[in-house]
Amino acid sequence: MKFRSYYFILAYIGSVFLFAGVYSTMPYEFYHSTVKYEKVLNNDIVNIRNNITEVLKEHLKQSYQSDTVTIGKNSLKINTLRIWDIEIKGRNAKFLLVGDYFSSNLQIFNGEYLTLYFGSGGGRGDTMQNGQLQYVTMICCNDTSDRFEGDMKIRDLFTLKNIKRGKGGPDSGGYNCPECIDCGTTMLPDSLGQKLVAYSNALEGFPSYSSGNFERMFYLSAVTITTVGYGDIVPITPKARLLISIEAIWGIILIGLFLNSLANRVFRNKKDETL
Repeated sequence: MKFRSYYFILAYIGSVFLFAGVYSTMPYEFYHSTVKYEKVLNNDIVNIRNNITEVLKEHLKQSYQSDTVTIGKNSLKINTLRIWDIEIKGRNAKFLLVGDYFSSNLQIFNGEYLTLYFGSGGGRGDTMQNGQLQYVTMICCNDTSDRFEGDMKIRDLFTLKNIKRGKGGPDSGGYNCPECIDCGTTMLPDSLGQKLVAYSNALEGFPSYSSGNFERMFYLSAVTITTVGYGDIVPITPKARLLISIEAIWGIILIGLFLNSLANRVFRNKKDETL
């Protein structure tokens, strides 16, 4: 049975997409050494920052039953709260929460670093329970050395008596937080919790649930089937290594069949010309 040369090219290209799709369904079986430098993650962290801001605003509005918080002579409009800087490491996110408050008819800028703990308290494997990600979240107020001058502190919003709080005890979801003075506890929406865990895992080299995952796996499939193998994405489980090996061998076979078909076609054309 004769096959046209382009059949093998189509099979070659189709194999790249096929294996890329398979790799995309295998979370935590490939280690990505350069993913933390990808610009695509910038969009993820911007969305996370905006989502955290909205969650905190809503949490405070519900706690105080008002859009404005007044403590003594100071008042702060909750809608002015915003996050300027955020750093996610492990299962916590440290961020600078700033806002504008009014004291004696003067508008004053104030900001303070807070820490948000998320997930079930363990690593990648134990964040999933019964098919659902579990989140017990705590706003941890860091040492006062990080804050700006001002009578009213941002952390005061989370440590008043009408806010549920704890010191690493039951109210904080079982977390041990010796460095914080008081902690306010709130639950994260599932969508935001998933983004936080996905981004944290991406920074650790496992971006299976981050933006651009299929594109990364397509790249891996392409460099594997062409036997280039740059090594920035590597399989770390027996199953992943087996599939990578199969694709590399399959790619060599397809190229061999293509070259053989092409050579036969050239030979036939030259033979016809001599007749």
